[in-house]
Amino acid sequence: CAAGATGTRARGICGGAVVTATALIQSAMLALREAATLDPNLGEPVNLAEISELAAALYQDLDIGQGKAITLTLAPAWVRAQRGLIQNAVANLLDNALRFTPKGGQVDIETKIIGAMAILTISDSGPGLDLNQSSEIFEAGVTTRAHDGGYGLGLATVREVATRYGGTVTLENRTPQKGAVATLSFMTMLATPHS
Repeated sequence: CAAGATGTRARGICGGAVVTATALIQSAMLALREAATLDPNLGEPVNLAEISELAAALYQDLDIGQGKAITLTLAPAWVRAQRGLIQNAVANLLDNALRFTPKGGQVDIETKIIGAMAILTISDSGPGLDLNQSSEIFEAGVTTRAHDGGYGLGLATVREVATRYGGTVTLENRTPQKGAVATLSFMTMLATPHS
């Protein structure tokens, strides 16, 4: 199974066999833990702005993006990481935001540098977080989307990626607006590939 695959990821076909939610979680987390044994310094330059722009274009064309605005405020934000894992993390955060945003709502994506940190934020206009679940939302198997096939893989995967590269991820309620905001932060590269 592909770790953290988006869309119909939780409907569960692996090697032609239908698998349980537990097996999907174990497969996704095992793949990331194996990747985490690699030397993080062997990553490549990755621009969070570019990854975000590509993800937004992809999701805007999918069913969950229809009737919802995605706005982009992107400044170059370079990190050293494995490109595929960063793509995975951004896709999972955007997937999550769009699924909680109603038709006519908006998701805002921003990338920026603050001090030594490269920061990505994805804000939605959904109902916001259940504060009773906020402390465990990044645990594998914890989901607020059981009603539409969520198995708690996405945010757990994002946390694994962030941890691998010494970064952090948070998910909080927006204020004063309605909705939630996810923030993914990494140490930025001291010099960009084009400097």
